Amino acid sequence: MQKKTLTIGEISEILDVPAATLRFWEEKGLFHIAKGSNSYRSYTTTDLIHIADILFYRKMGIPVKDVDYFTSVSLSEQGEALKSIQGQLMEKIQKYEHMYQQLCQQQQRYYTLLQLMVNPFVLEDIPFSYVVSWDFREKRRMQQYVEDPSCYVWYRDTNCQGHGQKGLITPVPPENGEGPLLWRKTQGAKYLTFPVKAVVNNDYEGLEAFDTVSKIQSRYHTGCFMARYLLSCKEGEQTVEYLKGYLELRDFTGDSVEKCFDTSLKL
Repeated sequence: MQKKTLTIGEISEILDVPAATLRFWEEKGLFHIAKGSNSYRSYTTTDLIHIADILFYRKMGIPVKDVDYFTSVSLSEQGEALKSIQGQLMEKIQKYEHMYQQLCQQQQRYYTLLQLMVNPFVLEDIPFSYVVSWDFREKRRMQQYVEDPSCYVWYRDTNCQGHGQKGLITPVPPENGEGPLLWRKTQGAKYLTFPVKAVVNNDYEGLEAFDTVSKIQSRYHTGCFMARYLLSCKEGEQTVEYLKGYLELRDFTGDSVEKCFDTSLKL
């Protein structure tokens, strides 16, 4: 004779749902299963279909407490509820798409660093247009940094004495009250790129790249130096930041400088 009831283990196997989850759903009142003479739950095929429907709504992201709502409201009320859930899911999709884009950008910065380490001292065009002075206490600028840490730049003029200052990349010039403009992209300017390593727990030693810059200055007239943040990592007991250095070469007419440097300049 064909078996007419199912055990909780069989339901769990068919629906690929842990038995503990089935018991939890029953405790929350999503369904009620009668117990047989042996005090074990006996599931009918109707129970199986009912639980499968519950699983369907759970897979849509419906909270356990709200699953029963869809079988206890009118057709129009169910339509409104589905529309609301659709909106919530779209918000989540957009959020995850943004997270994925940020992950891809961070991964690209990682590969950029690896390429810089293998092939430093290449002439490149700078991929941004403006850098403004940045006070870490500025809320709007800090929110911009949170969205994209690579907008942080360390800037200094290599023809002036002293250290550099914090800057932030912006797509447009600053408006009144937004801080002074540190740098503006100029047509035809040439920049030499190389990796910069700053030791965080040693007062960011290396951020200015004095040694590398001075060696380049022995052969070329330089202008501004900028170090754009890429990523942070641990090296031994030290926390380090890696940045992409851009050093302006003035009065330079060639297309390549790679052959002018020996390996002693590479980090």
